[in-house]
Amino acid sequence: MFHAQTVTAIVTDFPLLVKSDLYQTLTYESNLENIQSRYIFATLNHFKNTEQMHEILDLYQSAVKPTLIIDCTCASTPGDLWVATKNFREEERIILIVKELCNTFKATVINKLYKWYDLRIDTQSLLLQKPVDFQGYKITLNELVMAKMTLIEIFPLEILIEEEEIRIGEPLPVSYGVYESLYIPRTFQRQVVINDGIMTDNMNKNNYYLAYTEAEFQKLCEKYPLENVHWISEEQTGQLIWQKSHGDIAHLRKYFDTENRHLFPPENIEELLEQARRQKTMIISDTAGMGKSTVLTYLSKEIKRRFPIYWVVVLHLNNYTKVLESHKATQIDPVEFLADKLLQLSSSFKKALFTQLFCIGRVILMMDGFDEVCPLYEDIMTNLLIRLNATSIEQLWITTRPHLQLDLQKQFNQLAYTLKPFSKGEQIDFLLRFWRKKLKLPEECDMSRMKLYAEALLEKLLESINDDAKVFAGIPLQIRMLAEALLQEVSDFYFTKKSMTPELPTKLDLLTVYERFLHNKYRIYVAKRSKPPNVAVATKDLVSILKGGINLRKLHQQMALEVLFPQQKGVLLQTKKIHYLPQEQLNRIG
Repeated sequence: MFHAQTVTAIVTDFPLLVKSDLYQTLTYESNLENIQSRYIFATLNHFKNTEQMHEILDLYQSAVKPTLIIDCTCASTPGDLWVATKNFREEERIILIVKELCNTFKATVINKLYKWYDLRIDTQSLLLQKPVDFQGYKITLNELVMAKMTLIEIFPLEILIEEEEIRIGEPLPVSYGVYESLYIPRTFQRQVVINDGIMTDNMNKNNYYLAYTEAEFQKLCEKYPLENVHWISEEQTGQLIWQKSHGDIAHLRKYFDTENRHLFPPENIEELLEQARRQKTMIISDTAGMGKSTVLTYLSKEIKRRFPIYWVVVLHLNNYTKVLESHKATQIDPVEFLADKLLQLSSSFKKALFTQLFCIGRVILMMDGFDEVCPLYEDIMTNLLIRLNATSIEQLWITTRPHLQLDLQKQFNQLAYTLKPFSKGEQIDFLLRFWRKKLKLPEECDMSRMKLYAEALLEKLLESINDDAKVFAGIPLQIRMLAEALLQEVSDFYFTKKSMTPELPTKLDLLTVYERFLHNKYRIYVAKRSKPPNVAVATKDLVSILKGGINLRKLHQQMALEVLFPQQKGVLLQTKKIHYLPQEQLNRIG
């Protein structure tokens, strides 16, 4: 490994391994007593202390003529090494352990590299117990690699040996504007109940084949690879339930029972996750405000909690329009595009690990807002999703609004899931959680008075907007808007306790709720921004608008009319006097 009568520099990224290797070499050649007398072990810091440096020099110049071994990895600059060894270099009985060596330093250089299999078995076993922070979840290295030695070879040894804890990936994000304490567990529903007509039509040979067991389904698919084959199971209740299809599922729509849906309530989340494991591609389709993004974030955390060795990826597609734009006309490798462009993995190590986990089916990808990047990027996204679905990816989740539901169902031969609207109990639960959070009330506080207000508010809303179907408050975004719009009134009722009957607004239609919501948002914004040193010109503008009674809704209407009917601008403004703000002021407010 080295010659003791020269200056030898061992250049390495693994000083701990070199010292261990060097010690094993020396003990193999000599006993411990000889090593202690023939070698001096020091670090560069010893030479910065004059007393210690002279003590080392005396030993070095003794009759035994020991070899000096210096750990130089703490050197801040190559010059530190040159200064520290100036009194010793003439004897040339020096071994230096360095991470880099300046060109002016004359020495026999040994570049020492190590791989996983250079380590002893007991060292490997010890390192496999090393803690790993994997997307914010604590596991061991052994749990991560799961005996897949191709994975362990990816890890740079300096990370395994020198870092106390290995960090891989960022913690999963929190959904936009949603506190986790406000989350109401959701019920998923799926239209998979089929009426008996499908069996009668099938008897008439209607261009498809029906299977009633998984084994029968596989046989029919093999026998008729170009035909439509559907697997239908009969439940104990007598209902026919669609399970899986080979070919086109579009013609099945006329057989679905629209009155009965298969439900996955929160307490049966295991059934939903097991369904995801079986079918691989999960489509969640629902209208705006139903909580698709929020529920996807919740599911990502739930999946990661249950399966911490999986790399769970959540992508809000609207954040990646620039990337999609730059690759619209290019052929892309799906895994490489995901790692490099969408995830933007910073190191070659993390990229290699992600790729390996992807190849062995340990990646779950959740893409939110497919509809938000369509139609502009529909082609590239559809192509990417189809190609990802054809890989060994474990699961692929997609959220969309209903107008693209049929296209996605056709592409992936899967039926979409929807979210059941909030029940009245869930609406009240959310209102109480929201108000308690915003008013900073302790968990143990008495919420009976606030519950009284919530119940009266929902009854008033139902009466005001004639919402017999109870649709409005069942939409999470709208119940949140209602909660925020009446926050001040709730606070007054809760803290004053003058009356047991809530004093609700006389008019509580959708427009009133929206205006109150908007005004409350501005009030909070101004309160925050008006505190020094945050007072900006735009804030002062907003304060003057609100205090001056300018109707923001009418202002927006005016701006919309000017855009739609530029030729009639003068006529429209003459019809009714509407507030007008200078362009400079509009630019500041945004």
